[in-house]
Amino acid sequence: MFTHYLLLITHYSLLKNVSEPVVAAEPTPAVPEPVAKSVHIPQIADYLEPHHAAPISQPTPAVTETVAPTVSESPLNQALLEVVSDKTGYPPEMLELEMDLEADLGIDSIKRVEIMGALQESFPQLPKLSPEELAEKLTLAQIVQYLEGQMMVTEKKIA
Repeated sequence: MFTHYLLLITHYSLLKNVSEPVVAAEPTPAVPEPVAKSVHIPQIADYLEPHHAAPISQPTPAVTETVAPTVSESPLNQALLEVVSDKTGYPPEMLELEMDLEADLGIDSIKRVEIMGALQESFPQLPKLSPEELAEKLTLAQIVQYLEGQMMVTEKKIA
């Protein structure tokens, strides 16, 4: 390698009309790059696991008691969820009462009026909601609670 380098320098000096050849310093030997030791995923997992970890206990299932029907089980609520599913395209099992109408479901004021119109077709006894009252209700649960409260007021006035 060194002789090849010396010949190259000599050839260069002849081309440049230099009378004496240029002697280059001996090249430094190439130092190999340090190679990282290969580490496999199980070794990483072993390293990351705590060595003195206590065994993780499995949670025991909680015993639930039978509770009286809530708003989520009312016929009005079920009908509202079906109408919202129909008008928005969301599957009914994805809908929850506490979802925000605008942020979670993307329901604007026009869609709210459409939903209430379809709901009032199913429940003609529902009181008419003004757009202002409807705009104040942010979740499906708030709409159901308001409508059920208004129905109770209407029933008391009749009785």
